[in-house]
Amino acid sequence: YDGSSNYSSGINGGARTTRIPVGVTPPSNIAQSKPTNFNVSAGNTLINLTWDNPNNTDFSGVKIVRRTDYSPISPTNGTLVYKGANTSYTNTGLTNGTTYFYTIFAYDKNNNFSHIDSTVKAVATPYEGTPLPNAYEVTPPSTSFTEPNTATQGNIASMNASSSSGQIILTWVNPFNDISWKGTKIIRKTGSYPVSPTDGKIVYNGTNSAYTDTGVSIGTTYYYAAFAYNDWRNYSDGTVSGAKISKTAQ
Repeated sequence: YDGSSNYSSGINGGARTTRIPVGVTPPSNIAQSKPTNFNVSAGNTLINLTWDNPNNTDFSGVKIVRRTDYSPISPTNGTLVYKGANTSYTNTGLTNGTTYFYTIFAYDKNNNFSHIDSTVKAVATPYEGTPLPNAYEVTPPSTSFTEPNTATQGNIASMNASSSSGQIILTWVNPFNDISWKGTKIIRKTGSYPVSPTDGKIVYNGTNSAYTDTGVSIGTTYYYAAFAYNDWRNYSDGTVSGAKISKTAQ
């Protein structure tokens, strides 16, 4: 504006900006770099997989997906056999004579995945005795196809509660053997058990296996349910025995 308080319009392209609040990092949608040197070798009912992780600063891990008809074309298009940040894995319990097609995907903290090309695919056939030739793969769907993952997450187990000094201490066993498990939400209500991850107050969300609830009133009975979830936010039942418990605060 000038000395007579006449203002510019402020609507031209050079006068408008999108402001990000201080301390807030906008989410990235940039694809993660691909893993390299992806190799497989077959043995008796197993296949050994090795690779090199990308050295991006936002790299979080890799997912290896498997099929028996064609190379997976998305991180959900097949059986998830490995998730983590290591550089080798042995896929055991396989059927000798069956050809397995693998694709490896790197991902970052925003779940941006690496792209697909021939360098992130591998194929092998487990055998006993004489090595076997690999079967031919069928033509996969378009690479723009993404198969949604709707598999229900496995439940937590052995949920227990104790109370003293105006707090309730909860412990449980997470489904660590489920490689797609991402975390567990503990939901609290009064009067009845929560029946979904949104039916009550979230008192805990994470990967620990214990939590102390201090926001309770002595003499009140609280009902807790634990809902485990995976990368696709598919939740466990949470209403089964071992995943819920009630306790009166003392």
